[in-house]
Amino acid sequence: MSELGVDNMEKGDIMVRNGHVEVFSEFKGEKEYAWTWGSVYKDEPTPKDMQKSNVAVKYNGIWRLEIE
Repeated sequence: MSELGVDNMEKGDIMVRNGHVEVFSEFKGEKEYAWTWGSVYKDEPTPKDMQKSNVAVKYNGIWRLEIE
């Protein structure tokens, strides 16, 4: 796995924050969309009220599995 920055995120990237795991979907404007676990959400993927700049600060890591 390679650790990524927020500017080169792609659909399917794994985001970790304080033991919570989400799978990135996309940015639409300033909102981040992700598939997430631990709570019940009405929409999948769930739109997060998080600006792109905050994703880099709030998440402990962003990873992508690269298969050769």
